[in-house]
Amino acid sequence: MENFLIAIFFSLGLFLEAVFGFGGTIFSGTILGFFIDIKKFIFLAFFFATFSSLTNFFLMRKFVDWKKFLKNIPIILFGVFLGAFFLKQLDSKIILRFFSAFVFFVSILKLKNKKKIYVKSVFKLFLLFLAGLISGSFGGGGVALVLALQPDFKNKKNAFRATLASIFVAINLFRGLQYFLQQTFDFKQIANFWCIFFLLLIPIFLGHKVHFRIPEKKFSFYLNIILVIGSIGLFWKSF
Repeated sequence: MENFLIAIFFSLGLFLEAVFGFGGTIFSGTILGFFIDIKKFIFLAFFFATFSSLTNFFLMRKFVDWKKFLKNIPIILFGVFLGAFFLKQLDSKIILRFFSAFVFFVSILKLKNKKKIYVKSVFKLFLLFLAGLISGSFGGGGVALVLALQPDFKNKKNAFRATLASIFVAINLFRGLQYFLQQTFDFKQIANFWCIFFLLLIPIFLGHKVHFRIPEKKFSFYLNIILVIGSIGLFWKSF
């Protein structure tokens, strides 16, 4: 039953990520946090997110802006390093509180701001560092990453999504190496979920096909409502 739930909600999460470019980990974690330990979720999310980001990168690779990638990746990876280090030290319930509070804040922010949110350049480095820190800790740093980089890609939707995918690949490979070196997880456990990887190809490719057609504003609104309710429940569960 647990594997079934993992397959279903990661499929939904990665479909959403393929449509919008980010948010898959946040959605999956908000739902699965009720059923499995948050550290187990982070472990699985790392592998599935790596698989997803590699697939999305392959599909969008010709649109990547490599200059912007190289310019922004150092501060992001520094944040990933610190986030992965803290993950090793913290208790699952503390991580669950941080994660639920983060999801609640982001969802409320997106509900209140119907237009795209742009930040001043003075905050860009902080947001890039924060994106790395969150990604290294429990994944889901895409929101901060979008806020930081969106102004650099005005009217360049394909380049933006492709460059995001390339950054996610770098983040996931870097944090995976650190998780392995500091023995954060038992990597042998992933063998129990090998069949799910093939299932995830379906929502990733479907999301890639429909992201140009779906009315993003309406869909995002209902998604954020679900995330607000779910994050409150997760926070309550952490006590």
